[in-house]
Amino acid sequence: MLVAIEIYITFAMKNKNNSDIMGNIKPQRIEYIDALRGVTIIMVVLTHVASANGVDTLGKGNFHSLFLQFRMPLFFFISGFLFYKENLIWNWRSFCGFLRKKIPVQIVSPFIFLLCYIYYCDLSFKGAMADEFKAGYWFTFTLFSYFVLYIILDKVLDFFKIKKCYHSGFNIALGFFFYFFCSYAILVNWIGAELNATGLVRLLGLPQLKYFIFFVIGVCVKKNFGTFLNILDCSPLLPMMIVIYFSV
Repeated sequence: MLVAIEIYITFAMKNKNNSDIMGNIKPQRIEYIDALRGVTIIMVVLTHVASANGVDTLGKGNFHSLFLQFRMPLFFFISGFLFYKENLIWNWRSFCGFLRKKIPVQIVSPFIFLLCYIYYCDLSFKGAMADEFKAGYWFTFTLFSYFVLYIILDKVLDFFKIKKCYHSGFNIALGFFFYFFCSYAILVNWIGAELNATGLVRLLGLPQLKYFIFFVIGVCVKKNFGTFLNILDCSPLLPMMIVIYFSV
């Protein structure tokens, strides 16, 4: 229940601040994007309520396991789509303004609810923080890390004078790298059992980097939204992508 309330508050605060980073211009809303965001909220709430009532949400043949395949990818795709602002130039001022708006929403508020959840369920604070899922609140912290990572990558590529047209390709390549190589087993193999014994991988939530590709794709779609719509209108690309995704 606390998770459901926190999700509602997080999205309500995001809607309230749904302006550019400097708080001047309110962008035009896209209704079906809001609808998709609502769907992800409903799916998350359903799964958590079912799990709290003893339902094996990861069991074979369970419709919750179907939700799991696209629920979080859809959430991060929408987040990337909404994150991108065409006329925004990232500099120190815009970055600090962004942090001032996002830290209360993505870090402070979820952390308060996490503490309440730990107290209510009589959990170990150390155990909850060492868990890569942070007692269910991982996605807000992970999303914040995606925001910061994307901005830093953009500035690093600018520093090395990489043309803007190549930024998306680099981010997509990095996203696929994370997707295929950030599983828990592979990360443990890389860092070694001794370092993993410290719980560093789960504490930092490194396995959740696998969803970064969906965030990046959301940004790319927003950047090229007109072209994306034309492609979908003129070809069977969308159903093909859906079939391929669920076949992998």
